[in-house]
Amino acid sequence: MIAYAETNFVLELARLQEQHQSCEEFLHLAKAAKIRSILPSFSIIEARTALIRLAKQRVEFQNKQLIPHLHELSRSKPYKEISEKTEPLTKALIESSQEEWNALESVTSLLLTTSDVIPLTTHIVQAAIRNEQALGLEPADAAVYSSIIVNIRGRESGPKRFVNKNSKDFANPDIYDELSQYDCVLIPSFDNALKYVFKRLSEDIATLPDEQ
Repeated sequence: MIAYAETNFVLELARLQEQHQSCEEFLHLAKAAKIRSILPSFSIIEARTALIRLAKQRVEFQNKQLIPHLHELSRSKPYKEISEKTEPLTKALIESSQEEWNALESVTSLLLTTSDVIPLTTHIVQAAIRNEQALGLEPADAAVYSSIIVNIRGRESGPKRFVNKNSKDFANPDIYDELSQYDCVLIPSFDNALKYVFKRLSEDIATLPDEQ
């Protein structure tokens, strides 16, 4: 079975968010050749861009909002020691960005060894530009979807799943219909997608002929 992933999958792993364990299990299955994992190269770049943007937002929030407010509060006698009490918070804002970046580097290395990566070709860029308007997609979502749909057209028959975390990004009947033409279903939950994969693998084992 083929499982198509996208940017949220990469970020879920790097940021250790709610469903990261399911994402890790997907990679274990791919490494063991139980499934075939495929993702757009654009998603790897987009994930890096997202973390850089988030880190900048944290620094800006700390320097322009949090620290000035804390300084102002500390001038009042009841809150004189507030800066010391909130030091773990300000420290976490900086350290979390570095930790997430280090995790992203490890995740990217693992993805490149366990998954097929779809190159961003001229054909895909052209398709993405068309799909922005035709399907009402944001440019980044159009690049991801077009990478997958162009790749899927050249694949063998058999079940395929587009694993996503947020169905709103691709909540379009035309997308569902186009994916279904290639026996592909969008599953907007990493946990639910993993449950499906395990169920499918169990069914495949159950149908194997008994050894004589």
